[in-house]
Amino acid sequence: MAKFSDEWLNKLHCVLWVIGETDVWTIHRILYEASIKGYFESDEWVWFGKSPRSAEVDAALALFELTDTIRREENIVKVSKPPSVKCESYDIIAFIKEALSKTT
Repeated sequence: MAKFSDEWLNKLHCVLWVIGETDVWTIHRILYEASIKGYFESDEWVWFGKSPRSAEVDAALALFELTDTIRREENIVKVSKPPSVKCESYDIIAFIKEALSKTT
């Protein structure tokens, strides 16, 4: 799947929808872990201390913000529009739900 293709953006939108409201750094950490496991394609990671960050993910978040798909308040990302696809069809969604269940 090509980065910034409709499918890649839909997958990222689904991930954000499932995660819900959270800070940008947590989104990057979760997507980094998902990319290591092969659930998400992004190979442009840089490190800020112990935190991974992807310019590709930042660009996609900016695109989502321009289209009012998400809202940012300070460092918090809130999804304002539901995905237009069935999110359960992506393997990453089960991975995200499992990861989130371990943190609650």
